[in-house]
Amino acid sequence: MEKFARSVDKISKAFSHVAMFALFGMMILGTADVAGRDLFNKPITGALEIFEMLMPLLILFSMADTQSKDEHLTAGVIDFFHFRPETRTKIRLGVQVLVFCLFLLIMWRGVGGAMFTL
Repeated sequence: MEKFARSVDKISKAFSHVAMFALFGMMILGTADVAGRDLFNKPITGALEIFEMLMPLLILFSMADTQSKDEHLTAGVIDFFHFRPETRTKIRLGVQVLVFCLFLLIMWRGVGGAMFTL
């Protein structure tokens, strides 16, 4: 089981690195597009479409690593109420299952949208 966890961790880190390169590319493309439009009156053709294709890649590829490190944004509402630790664990597990289902839905719709743009 530990070998499986290590391989999943390596795969999620690789996807996270792809997402980092996508973000860097978006930053360079956005800067070049704005500079070209404002300085030379020549924007980069298709920059918006490239952003539209890189945005789902950026978000979806970085999710697994973020979830495995438990670095996602959370609201401290559960900690506000004085639940027992077992109850908090059950609530957090339920929220994670709900969020997982929500992101599966988002991924399903995103893949459908990406295939439509091709």
